[in-house]
Amino acid sequence: MKKRLLSLPVLFFLLVFNLVVKAHTAPATKLNVWLLQGVQLKASPSEKSKTIATLPYGTSVNTIKETSPQKSFTVDFKSDAFKKPYKLKGQWVKVDFNGKTGYVFDGFLSALPPLHKDVHGNFEPQEDYLKRNYGVKKIEKISNRKAGPLTTTYYNNGIKSVEMGMEGCFDHQLYFTKITLNEAVLLQKVLYVGADAAQNIKVERLDNNNIKISSYDCD
Repeated sequence: MKKRLLSLPVLFFLLVFNLVVKAHTAPATKLNVWLLQGVQLKASPSEKSKTIATLPYGTSVNTIKETSPQKSFTVDFKSDAFKKPYKLKGQWVKVDFNGKTGYVFDGFLSALPPLHKDVHGNFEPQEDYLKRNYGVKKIEKISNRKAGPLTTTYYNNGIKSVEMGMEGCFDHQLYFTKITLNEAVLLQKVLYVGADAAQNIKVERLDNNNIKISSYDCD
């Protein structure tokens, strides 16, 4: 009995030590900056606090979980998909970037992989981005439609792209099943950089909770 009592403190110590090790070795969540002009890394969770660095679009950061999460708030985000600024929802999160620790508004962050740029600073086309990150599952083409050709491309991860042509004009539709409306708004902003011919740009949540990004353009 005496021997068993002596082992209890040891067991307790080992249990606590194991929990501490797991807490400190838990994998951080990796997120990418999706704001075109970049985000500011702040010294504390406040817009008025000191700016440590500016993180450009596409920068990856590791989030650091805190005991008490920050309160959510919204930021006005201008998008061609909405008549009024979109209310981008998020909160201050603690992140690590190249050994620097600070806070950023996570409404501008996403786990979505960023688009690549060429040597001239131009973003890769939508189809290249989707193919590179998700892979093409199948492509269906209907060319004998009275309204015009129809091409549907199915990507992995539940993504679908639909392009319908009619008399020199094209209707573009992009469907997602696993992203938030916030992420879709950020993605649309980047996908349509330089797309001056695009009209009637929309980002909407469908009844089945899928996200649709759409537009049309004419030659």
